Amino acid sequence: MTAVAPFDWIPILVAAGTLALGSVLTMLGQGLADRRVRKREMLARRDQLQIQLYQEEREVLFGLQQVCLDLHTKYVRVQAAAMDCDESEITEVIFPMVEGEMDDLNKQVVLLHQCRSDAVRGAILAYAGAMKRWKESATRTDAQQAWEDLTKVFGAIHGALGTELRRNPLDEIGLSTWRFRRRRGKKATPKDRSAQLDSGAVDNG
Repeated sequence: MTAVAPFDWIPILVAAGTLALGSVLTMLGQGLADRRVRKREMLARRDQLQIQLYQEEREVLFGLQQVCLDLHTKYVRVQAAAMDCDESEITEVIFPMVEGEMDDLNKQVVLLHQCRSDAVRGAILAYAGAMKRWKESATRTDAQQAWEDLTKVFGAIHGALGTELRRNPLDEIGLSTWRFRRRRGKKATPKDRSAQLDSGAVDNG
């Protein structure tokens, strides 16, 4: 009677184990890849929001720049008239509101509430205080000194506005998309950053 050789399970177990291990490794790799994609997408959305907020802030800053210029231009004309009138008429010339002044002040208040820059808000509030002192001038000497102070604060407003408008959020917030670029050995150029900011697009890859 012929003996039956025992069945060799080892090759089958090895093959099954290899297949199972390969499946586990594939799933782990896919999971890690999915995590990286989700993280990249999340950071890209955050970066896009930062750019959108910055663009909205720029519109507010440009609006403040224009309304402050309009106001100061009106005050330049009033100051010139005050320097030409009799000293007894200084208050009557400076104190009353001129045409369009209230509209400009209302626009300024609305934009000021939307402005997120402490430096710009502080400069504009300082201008309001200097303007009040100028309008309360009773003599030519007082009016001239108050006007010089008002002019200095006006310069400070434009300095603060200029600083904010020159700010590049892509450099300041360290956009995650640029970090991913650097990890892959790619360096974003200033031209790349400017183009991204102008278009409002964020590179997800």
